[in-house]
Amino acid sequence: MMNGEQPGEGTAEDVTTAFDSPTADEAEAMVSETLGAPETVEIVAAVDASESDEASDESNASSEEEAAAEPVAEATEPSPTIDAEIPTPPSEPETAGDSSGSDVEQPVDEVPVSVGAVLAADAIAASAPAPEPEVPAEPDTPVVVATELTWGFIDTEGRVHQKTTERFRGRVIGKIHGGSGEPQIAEFESNFGPLVKEVELLEKDVSEAKNKVAVLGRVRKMKTTAGRSEALGDFDDLFARLLTLETTVQTEIDERRAAKEALITRAEEMKDSTDWKVTGEAYKALFLEWKEVGASGREADDALWARFIAARESFNTRRSEHFNQRQEQWEENRLLKQDLIVRAHELSTSDQWRQTSDALRSLFDEWKKIGSAGRQSDEELWQQFRGAQQHFYDRRAATWEDGRKLKEALCQRAEDLRESTDWEATVEEMKGMMAEWKTVGTTGKRDVDDALWNRFRAAQNAFFDKRYAEASAREQEERSKLQRKDEITTSIEALAYSSDPVAAAEEAAVLRAEFDTLPPLRKDKDEALQRRIRKAMGDIRVNAAAEGARRAVSWQGKLREALERSQDQIESLQQTVVNQESTLADVRSQLASASADDTAALEQQVQELNESISYNKAEIDRLQGSMSEIQGSVEV
Repeated sequence: MMNGEQPGEGTAEDVTTAFDSPTADEAEAMVSETLGAPETVEIVAAVDASESDEASDESNASSEEEAAAEPVAEATEPSPTIDAEIPTPPSEPETAGDSSGSDVEQPVDEVPVSVGAVLAADAIAASAPAPEPEVPAEPDTPVVVATELTWGFIDTEGRVHQKTTERFRGRVIGKIHGGSGEPQIAEFESNFGPLVKEVELLEKDVSEAKNKVAVLGRVRKMKTTAGRSEALGDFDDLFARLLTLETTVQTEIDERRAAKEALITRAEEMKDSTDWKVTGEAYKALFLEWKEVGASGREADDALWARFIAARESFNTRRSEHFNQRQEQWEENRLLKQDLIVRAHELSTSDQWRQTSDALRSLFDEWKKIGSAGRQSDEELWQQFRGAQQHFYDRRAATWEDGRKLKEALCQRAEDLRESTDWEATVEEMKGMMAEWKTVGTTGKRDVDDALWNRFRAAQNAFFDKRYAEASAREQEERSKLQRKDEITTSIEALAYSSDPVAAAEEAAVLRAEFDTLPPLRKDKDEALQRRIRKAMGDIRVNAAAEGARRAVSWQGKLREALERSQDQIESLQQTVVNQESTLADVRSQLASASADDTAALEQQVQELNESISYNKAEIDRLQGSMSEIQGSVEV
């Protein structure tokens, strides 16, 4: 309706083109905003003008109730745990009794979660405050440190304490039962590795994810998990990294909420417009902008979305007063059912089998209460709603069967590797299998899950027990290799203080070559020695370079002295040649008037003078050539 038209004068075209309710694209947007992944939901909106459709509402609802999905037996949902050697699959909240008395947990894997479901769960947790890790009460009496550890200490009662830092308050995580406690400390330290890997994965997800809000719940959950973990490590750095991640995501949440507030303001400014068609298109454009903003946390998004919808619905309500009351009711029912269809499609991809089954049954109860949307619309909408439900139940059955097959395959692979002696490759393979096991999910039957898990862990434990025995023997050999390498390292470090740096550099190179020929040590020890050698070699090279520069300066001075001496010699020889040539001229003058007796003596003197002059000139040429060579080596 144009601004000059009166309410009630709009055409039927105004009704069908204005923004009455979410279209197929809008419904898809609502799904992607909630789940973080697009999902097409076809919404068929057909309005039957026949009055006879009202009579069919009650019979349609009855047929839908009869066709509702029958409840399917649920499998117990497991929760994750951590194993000593490598992370184990999660154990059930309610574990079955074990007659053998074994202290190994009887876990059932958590079912695999789709990307959409994870993002939906994280979006719900994004606006919730991060839970604080549980901190045990301080002891009544002061704790006396018996043994200092890198990341904690052992008190006089054998209790292992984590180190308290600026960002982390340590706690007691275990107690040493006899011996030095080295295996228990090593186990606590090894428990820190999976935490670091999880934080690295979160950092990667935050840096790569377009929708960083969806990761916030995982970051906060990781803070709680790390705070309660029985591990020794650099928790101060770990929590600093988690805080950085949380701040990054929170910044994006604030920006998105501000953008949605701006859209709400624009939506509220238009709600009193009487230009139905133009304003309806404007609301569609706003909705597209809303989709582009993305999620900012379920609770906040619900409130913002409610305000945005309130502005739009205020406009729609005023517009709908121009049209038939029955059409309004049918349209309302159609929108409600489309909303249920969207929610059903959102749930149809979930891997949380028990919760999703309950949610789908609740949706069906709501469906029955809505009423008719017209004969044609009712059938089309019901098929869409029922299809979404059936898709979920079919997926669940197939996933449970696939889970059983995958776990049996993993058991067989673990049994094939239990006798392997390729330690490094097999350890990685075992870790990979454990990680894969955790992603498989339940088979839907507790007894089957328990049997498969016991078989899988038995094969892995057999391999790791064999590996441990071999490692003990290798440790003894390692100690002897370490002694020689340490001696070489100490010798190289001593050469850094040698009075002859140039000779020291040559000797250090020989020692380093010998070091490199020795068999490698354990990685951490080898790297420590390598760091000491690199530092010492660097000092030696600096000293040698300084000595070389000093010697070069001395050599340049000697070359300049040689040039000066050569120049003096040349000048002296040139003066001698001049004197000899003058004497030669005098002798030749005397020879012209000499008697026969004097001629022989004068001729002998001429010959000697000529030979001496030639020799001196040759010597001058030699000295000048030598000076040219020296001048090429003298630095300006």
